[in-house]
Amino acid sequence: KPRRPSGTERATRRRKKSRSRLNHEYEYLMSRTLPFKLLLSALLLLPAIGLEAQKPDPVAWETSVESMGEDVYLLRIEARIEAPWHIYDTGPYEGGPNPTTISFESNPDAELIGGIAEPAPPRRVRDELFGMEIGTYASKAVFTQRVRLKKTGDITLKATVEWMACDEGS
Repeated sequence: KPRRPSGTERATRRRKKSRSRLNHEYEYLMSRTLPFKLLLSALLLLPAIGLEAQKPDPVAWETSVESMGEDVYLLRIEARIEAPWHIYDTGPYEGGPNPTTISFESNPDAELIGGIAEPAPPRRVRDELFGMEIGTYASKAVFTQRVRLKKTGDITLKATVEWMACDEGS
């Protein structure tokens, strides 16, 4: 009869499956890989690959791709945030909360143009816990990245998004 893994072994496997996750009662850091599939004739989007979570995730991510002409595309990454939760902007914050980060895997068929943009400014608040002003998004956050394709045909880009969701009690 095969041996059933212990609770510690199962927990270790779950941790290895996720890139990073900080679980507290009211605050946690999540990570998700969002693949983009670009077709020059039609733009299609692969579904997001989610993480196992021990509690419900108050943030749902959606992605879309918009042609800007001349083989340039705008990748749009949108977070839908349940009340009363919020996430942080892209920071950075030295000694503060974990900002939202979006990193793209290298792809020789695509070139990132500039960095991640935040079309709507975050709500700026003074956080007494961290002793600094921080930017937060409640309800919705949008991040964009411009990309130039170097070849025709199907191209897949993968982005990893890491974020910290907090409520007013954390």
